[in-house]
Amino acid sequence: QNQSQSHYSSSSWLSPIIAAAPIISAATIFALTVASYPSPATAGDITKGSQIFKSTCAGCHAGGNNFIKEKKTLKKDALEKFVGLDETKITEFFKKSFVHQNQAGGGKMSDEDVADVISYVITQAVDDKW
Repeated sequence: QNQSQSHYSSSSWLSPIIAAAPIISAATIFALTVASYPSPATAGDITKGSQIFKSTCAGCHAGGNNFIKEKKTLKKDALEKFVGLDETKITEFFKKSFVHQNQAGGGKMSDEDVADVISYVITQAVDDKW
């Protein structure tokens, strides 16, 4: 009986851990799941996109404006009206646009660079940062 008492008392410290395990597991799974799904506006690297935008795009699009086609700015209302705030649609538009083909199609910007810039542009537009 001494042996069973010592076994019981040594394992009693595990009871709270065992009881908390499902809660800890659920919280961990939730956190990892949420972290693995980036929002569409931030799928690219916004900081890197900002740097690329300033060096490559700001000549025509400073402050979210469009110095070639004044109504087609990078501001939220214009993006919604002319392209949509969907990252895929903006990327397709960018890559097909004659003006942008030298940057994207000409190999000056990788697909990753384009994604970073698009994420930066959408974030600026949605958050009214232009």
